[in-house]
Amino acid sequence: MNDITPGSEAEPAENATGSRRRTILIVAVVGALVVVGAIVAGAAGAAGVFGAGEPAAVPSPSTVTLSSPTPTVKPAARKHISAFADKLPGSVLSYAFAGIAPHPGFVSAGAIEAYKVDYSAGGKAKVTVYAGQWETAKEAGAVYGSLIKAPAAAKVPAKGAATPAKPTTGKVWVAGRPVGHWKITKAPDGTGSAIWTNGTALFRVVGPANVVEDFFNAFPL
Repeated sequence: MNDITPGSEAEPAENATGSRRRTILIVAVVGALVVVGAIVAGAAGAAGVFGAGEPAAVPSPSTVTLSSPTPTVKPAARKHISAFADKLPGSVLSYAFAGIAPHPGFVSAGAIEAYKVDYSAGGKAKVTVYAGQWETAKEAGAVYGSLIKAPAAAKVPAKGAATPAKPTTGKVWVAGRPVGHWKITKAPDGTGSAIWTNGTALFRVVGPANVVEDFFNAFPL
């Protein structure tokens, strides 16, 4: 006969029940933490999708190149004169070829050939180019030197007119090497001139002060 002492078997049973309750409680707590973690992770993911996210791309600046002006008048008819004369452009910016004639001044200074070329933009808008070619670049450079040193015709500026701007000078570069020199002068009466050499050739442009510099930069020779 087995005697059961009161409390000897009941205590382990009670302890087993308490252990199961604690196990259930721990599982419940862990499950709650998993649910909370999932909610937090979902909220973080939503913030990444619907929040600021990647910064908006800033468009890079673009360069707009304006086209050069073109003549509104038709160039005058031309006849073959020489290889040098034929290279003189039919138009420069908004100015079109208007006529050509010999230029005795450069010829008397030793030029093989020289021309006075008129360009017109219509009406009174006019630019004149004096072009000559010498046998050597040294001869053309000597004439250039005499022209830039020669005093300009004295003109009394109108009352309130601005003082003459200082002439600008520099070198003419072709294919990365210097081939001549240039000088631009603007007078108080609104006229200007550009003189430059390119190897054996010498050019002088005379016209409105606000045109000669652009004309010189656009001239192809």
